[in-house]
Amino acid sequence: LYFSLGAPTIWSTTELTSDGLIDATSECVWGETEFDVQCDNRDHVDTVNLTMKTLPGLFPNEVGLLTDLTNLDLFSNEVTGTIPTELAQLTKLSHLGLGRNRFNGTMPTELGLLRNIAEFDIYFNEEVGGTIPSEFGLLQSMGRINILANALEGSLPTELGLCTSLTWMSLWK
Repeated sequence: LYFSLGAPTIWSTTELTSDGLIDATSECVWGETEFDVQCDNRDHVDTVNLTMKTLPGLFPNEVGLLTDLTNLDLFSNEVTGTIPTELAQLTKLSHLGLGRNRFNGTMPTELGLLRNIAEFDIYFNEEVGGTIPSEFGLLQSMGRINILANALEGSLPTELGLCTSLTWMSLWK
């Protein structure tokens, strides 16, 4: 994910080896690095936190292969392109942080399949437009949604009233 988002790929061999990026070491035993990757007790990656890394690339569709993720945070980068529908394959996801990037297009209706999502942040992506998908009403576990400063328009879907766990919502434009 880090490299596909446009991270630097020209490092010294020492840097790559000390970070575990070019050897057979599992990312679950990297220890302290600039990459906040955490794993569950089965050594499956469940957290990827790449906040404020100035990553400029397209968000890869292959993110859907990380099916054990519970936390994905790309806050404050320069990630571009549309929000991949493949995120819907991350059914264990409880936090999705896409705020302060350069996404465009619309919010995929497939995000309504993220039934375990508790926090959804996509604020300050000024080229994300369209309407809030009515499928967001299926997100019964969602307690917090932050979608301010986007190009969204239209009415709030009445289905959001079904989000009984929702305690905080920010929609300022």
